[in-house]
Amino acid sequence: MHPVKFDRYYQAVGREFTAEPIWEDDIIDLGGQCFEIILLPGHTPGSIALFDDENKILIGGDSIQAGMIFMFGLGRNIDAYIHSMTKLTDIYGSFYTVYPSHGSFPVDYSIIPKLITGAEQIRDGKIEGTKAPFETPAELYDVGVAKFLYK
Repeated sequence: MHPVKFDRYYQAVGREFTAEPIWEDDIIDLGGQCFEIILLPGHTPGSIALFDDENKILIGGDSIQAGMIFMFGLGRNIDAYIHSMTKLTDIYGSFYTVYPSHGSFPVDYSIIPKLITGAEQIRDGKIEGTKAPFETPAELYDVGVAKFLYK
């Protein structure tokens, strides 16, 4: 995991643990399938994506999905999220399939510019939030391809 998550994970499990730190541009070789680490802060400071250039896939984690993207609470930052998604446009077209952590999957890579536009509209006050479907301090913002819980 990215080291920025070590303290939070330690607090969650309440005991020592062993984790190998990963950094942007590191390569994880799973014995025939290799993934490049792409740091995607915004949803959380240590959010990452795993990019497999050979198979043209991106494992996007919680940041890229057609479900609900949580953007409230400690460490969440919409400007960092927009920057992270924009960073992916540098390799846009090098992958066609995105596997998210939640919601329907896979999703098409064309979701990324739509998430950028939606997040910018939320940040700029161009979309009005509604009451979330569960108890949370955030409001729900529907951007068409996904919903953001944002405060």
